[in-house]
Amino acid sequence: MQEALKGNGQQPQAEPAPERAQGPAEIHLPLAIPGVFSVQSGFSTHNAPSEQGQIELGLYQNSEGSSGYRIVIYTGQRPMLEMLSIRSGRTTVIDSVQLQALSEGAAHELIWRRNPAGQITLQLDGQLISQVRDNSFRYPFKLFAVKNLSGELALQSVNIHGTN
Repeated sequence: MQEALKGNGQQPQAEPAPERAQGPAEIHLPLAIPGVFSVQSGFSTHNAPSEQGQIELGLYQNSEGSSGYRIVIYTGQRPMLEMLSIRSGRTTVIDSVQLQALSEGAAHELIWRRNPAGQITLQLDGQLISQVRDNSFRYPFKLFAVKNLSGELALQSVNIHGTN
């Protein structure tokens, strides 16, 4: 005890830094979501304007993510958004939209809706950016997922509403 109080002349050893996980950061939420839905998400990017980033939001009909919809947001010098349909593991681009620069640190809101006729709309910060029709999926979705593939992004909120 006295040695501990006096010190033994040795410097304390620094703890090794925790290892960073390899691969993208992912969140999977098993949830029954009907084919008519509204997904509202609040997010902010924290990349330099020239730094590339990529985040994905997905609604899937299975736990593997091989059947459903995916919204991909690319940040950086040429920001864009893609809406994808995934069926049996095959991906089809439904729509691709060039975006205005996403301000570093600014809050953004993405609203993704699908109506009973299969019309899908996307709004970013209150502006309609995409409107397409897709009837690929008639059955409910079973999984909501968020995947950050690169860059710094903060997801503040996600609200999912659905009707049968």
